[in-house]
Amino acid sequence: MVTGRRPFTGTSWHLVNQHIKEQPAPLRTLRPDAPVGLERFVAQLLAKDPAQRPASAGKVRDVLKEINDRHFGATPHSRGKDIGTEVLVTQAEAHPPADHRPQRLPRLPRLRHQDRREGGTSLHGPVVPARTPGNK
Repeated sequence: MVTGRRPFTGTSWHLVNQHIKEQPAPLRTLRPDAPVGLERFVAQLLAKDPAQRPASAGKVRDVLKEINDRHFGATPHSRGKDIGTEVLVTQAEAHPPADHRPQRLPRLPRLRHQDRREGGTSLHGPVVPARTPGNK
């Protein structure tokens, strides 16, 4: 969350291998504006050895608050404009004509649940009892 990307990438096998054997890139290589203390703390949070990680969530909160207060001051800093929730529409889209009627979407057929034990069907076709040595 600090860098905007995950520490490792690749296929499932690559991810497992990287989590076990490799160290993630140092925070400041991805975010040069990050404080050195935050970089050290993130490295501690991502330590392979659990004994090197903080002992509790409370400890994590306390250290993050200390880093925030030291580098950004005790007052909240401004984040800038949040563009994640901004929606851009034209004047025509914002104010459609009075006679405009939204397009209705077609109705989809309802799926019925049938008990498979009573010969019902599944999405993959009819349920056929499995053949067993006693059932021919």
